[in-house]
Amino acid sequence: MATSWYNTHFEAAGYAGDADTERTTLELWEEALRNHGFDFRLGAFAGGAPAPSCGALFDALAAVGGGANPMPFPKPAFLGCELRHRQAVATGRGDVTMEHVLVTADGRGFGLVRNLQTCIYGKVRHGVELEPTGAAAARGGIFGLGSAGGAPWRATEREVAIKCIERAKYEQHMARHAGRLNEDPIKEVAVMNYVASAGGARYVLPMLGCYADEASVYVVMPFCPHGDLFGVVESRGALEEARAAAYMGQIVAGLEKLHALGLAHHDMSLENLMLDANEDAIIIDFGMAVKSHPTFTRFLAGPNAPPPPPPGHERDLAAGPSYYAAPLGPSKGWPCRCGKLLYMAPELFEAKEPFDVFAADVWALGIILFLLLTGMPPWDAGSGPTTSDMRYVYVRDGRLDELLRNWNISLSPHAPDLLQRLLTADPRSRLTLPQLKAHPWWQANARFVNVPV
Repeated sequence: MATSWYNTHFEAAGYAGDADTERTTLELWEEALRNHGFDFRLGAFAGGAPAPSCGALFDALAAVGGGANPMPFPKPAFLGCELRHRQAVATGRGDVTMEHVLVTADGRGFGLVRNLQTCIYGKVRHGVELEPTGAAAARGGIFGLGSAGGAPWRATEREVAIKCIERAKYEQHMARHAGRLNEDPIKEVAVMNYVASAGGARYVLPMLGCYADEASVYVVMPFCPHGDLFGVVESRGALEEARAAAYMGQIVAGLEKLHALGLAHHDMSLENLMLDANEDAIIIDFGMAVKSHPTFTRFLAGPNAPPPPPPGHERDLAAGPSYYAAPLGPSKGWPCRCGKLLYMAPELFEAKEPFDVFAADVWALGIILFLLLTGMPPWDAGSGPTTSDMRYVYVRDGRLDELLRNWNISLSPHAPDLLQRLLTADPRSRLTLPQLKAHPWWQANARFVNVPV
């Protein structure tokens, strides 16, 4: 390829990948050490200084906007590809002509069958994986395929979804927002690469390949044939609690893995939960994801803070996953407030103070469970949790069970309490994922929520 147009905004922003995250971390610790009277650079640190306190770390994070870098992921790598037109494809019912076939540098082919969704950057297409026929492959490899002498392709039964990010639309949108996007599809590729490099995660949509030519980027993912959870609730209304619990077990398992990797989804919603071939809930759409530092410390101290870990294990991630995030401080030009208003946590509406991105994901999880159990939103989807909406005021004041009674909604004994604890306005008192899994509702539904991971 002549140019890597999809890396333009990385270069314009002076992006340094993992080094950018490392630099932020060093600045944080240097600031914390200075607060303890040690005025030197960590690069020359020879030992002897006591570890900074959690309070100093928090102060430093708030000062430097720790973690608020919108792209602290390694740059995504794309393989070359070519979009060919009117290709002959052999099927079990004879040869057909496919209007568009994506031919990739790693020897794969994908037929673009139909449009699934039109989005601001392009389209998501339903596709089928193709394999070259023996005669075609003998004519010079995947990029040498021709149509003479029979169909060069044979259709397989492997269905895929292909996100086609069009260069012109992407660059126009970047220009309108001066390179700072609420939702960045190229960052989504970087996030999916990051998750894959950590071994992937069940109940999180994997990426099967990413390719680019001068016109578009093509992200190949598994096809989820049963739609999204929004469609399930829209068509069926409230689900029986066993079914809702099964979905919650899958969603939480996926979210646990993301949080353990320091990733906050930042746009959890029914629309971003697809149902795969097994009808399991799969987390998708990482264009708004942010990266924070997972830690055993609750920086935003509150009544739910657990006992401190043993000395020397405060930041030992090998001891087990943690679901407290080092708070993200507001950073000039960084879109802290993003996602759908219905699912947005109250602390994100102003985003003037550092906030725990994991706790914001948990709030969205509470909205998801509310929708699954009741079939209706707790407040207007177009406004979100505002103090002018009495429904939100009921929830904010700890009267969610009263709200349900007023709506004649009857749930199992522990469900209203769980919803209230997930939808606690103060993020310092909101349940964490481990606390959610210890809740009586979760335990009562153990045979549904305990899923293979």
